[in-house]
Amino acid sequence: NLVVWTVLHFTGIMSFAVSLPYLDAVLAFVVIGIFSTLIIDLKKGFIGEYRYTAIGLVGFMLFCFMEIFMLVFVDLKSNEIPMLIGLMFMLVFVVIQQMDDLRKIGIEKQRALELSDAKTRFLASMSHEIRTPINSILGMNEMIIRENHDDTIDGYARSVQSAGRMLLSLVNDGLDFSKMESGRIDIVNAECRI
Repeated sequence: NLVVWTVLHFTGIMSFAVSLPYLDAVLAFVVIGIFSTLIIDLKKGFIGEYRYTAIGLVGFMLFCFMEIFMLVFVDLKSNEIPMLIGLMFMLVFVVIQQMDDLRKIGIEKQRALELSDAKTRFLASMSHEIRTPINSILGMNEMIIRENHDDTIDGYARSVQSAGRMLLSLVNDGLDFSKMESGRIDIVNAECRI
């Protein structure tokens, strides 16, 4: 609106005074578009996501209607005052909406951190609790391997031993990851030869 009518005015195609009714018509269409969008979002239940911005838009529309009324029916020198007040009203509520959104993001972030911490504690606890019975199974299986003289049972016991060690390795890796997430793992510098 600003660009089109400014270009028309400065190119001499149409003066600003002649373009005022067209400006008012465009402004009326914009206000009707905003109002229609708000009604559609209200019916669909989306307006709760931006309620403060919607309040600001409704206030802006009311001030726009007031300015249109003043331009058409009242001859004042400062007809643009209602729209400026409406813009300030809308900007205040947009800032309030942004602050509310930032507050909600902070709450969600805190909740996500708490859930992540609870998951880490659970994994660490579960890893400890699972290692004990696995070690018991591996120990008893080792006794079977040492005292057994049957080749079939020895094959089964060695399969149990292999699977048990793999399972213990997976549980240990899970415990290490949970330690890393919680910041409780100690890294020791040591020399090694490759």
